[in-house]
Amino acid sequence: MRKGGKIYIGITDKGEVKGLSDAKKLLEDIPNKVKNHMAILVDVNLKTKAQKSYIEIIVEPYPNPISFGGEYHYRSGSTKQILRGAALDKFLLKKQGKR
Repeated sequence: MRKGGKIYIGITDKGEVKGLSDAKKLLEDIPNKVKNHMAILVDVNLKTKAQKSYIEIIVEPYPNPISFGGEYHYRSGSTKQILRGAALDKFLLKKQGKR
């Protein structure tokens, strides 16, 4: 999510709020898990609509690639690949504008 964006938990793809039974626990768990696994900070907000709670996660844009658990992942079409060795070197150099 290098460009940043928002993620909603407890809302359908059509925008219907389903709600969460453990929203307050997620408010504590999500920022810590993201920080521990990705070493980035995110804003996590508790929202309410029609008396149902949902979570909004805001991720700011990052200028550099972000690893997950120390690994870099690359999406190509519908597949996700872990980058290693020469492929990882090439990916990181390309993101820095180098060859």
